[in-house]
Amino acid sequence: VLTGIVFSFVSRSELYLRGMFFAAWLSAALANQLAAATDEVVSTPVFPFNPTVAEAFAALAQVSYCGATPEVTNWTCGPCRKANFRIVPGSVRFIQHKEISQPNSTFIYIARLAVPSEPWEDACVVAVRGSETITNWIRDLEFWTTPVEFEWCDGCTVEEGFYVILKEVMDRLVNGLGEIGCVPQNNASVVPGTTSVLYVTGHSLGAAVGTIA
Repeated sequence: VLTGIVFSFVSRSELYLRGMFFAAWLSAALANQLAAATDEVVSTPVFPFNPTVAEAFAALAQVSYCGATPEVTNWTCGPCRKANFRIVPGSVRFIQHKEISQPNSTFIYIARLAVPSEPWEDACVVAVRGSETITNWIRDLEFWTTPVEFEWCDGCTVEEGFYVILKEVMDRLVNGLGEIGCVPQNNASVVPGTTSVLYVTGHSLGAAVGTIA
C-alpha cells in the first residue's frame, strides 16, 4: 500500500530518471571495483563519484530509448540536451540486431564527443538500450553462466544471455567506432585525430551488456 502511495505522487518519467541515475552510479561503482581487481594498481577511480557526471551518464543511457531517430542523429532530443554534451556532427551511428521478429531487439548508439572539457576527455560514447522487447526478456532469463576469455580474469564467467547479445554485435560495434575515430590504444597513439577513450553506459540489460563490453 505504501509503495502505491509513493508512486501516485511521483511521475513515471521522474521514476525512470531516478532509475537511470542509480544505474549510472552502480555502473561506475562496479567499473571502479573491477579496475581494482585487476593486476593494475589504480590509485583513484576513473571518476570519483560526482552527481553531475552520474546525471550525464543517465541521460546518455536514456537517449538509447529514443531509437534511430533524426532527433538523435542531430542530437536534439530531450535526453540529448540533458546530457549536456556536444558531439561531432555526423558521428552518430546506430547498431541494431534482429532476433526472431524484433528488428531492433538490440539497440546501441555510438557518437564522438566534440570539444571535451573537464572532467571529460576526447572520447566516444557507447550506449546500450535496456529491455524493451520480448526477445530482450528472453535474454534476461538466460541467467546461466558461460566462461569468457578475459586476459585479466582467469576462469571468469558471465551471464549467457547478456554475453550472446554482445557477441552478436561486437564486430559492428568495433567497426562503427573505428569509423568515428575511436580505435585501440596502440593505434590511437600513432593515428592523428583518433582516441582510445570510451564512455560506456546503459540501463537495465544495457548496463549489463555494457559492463561486459
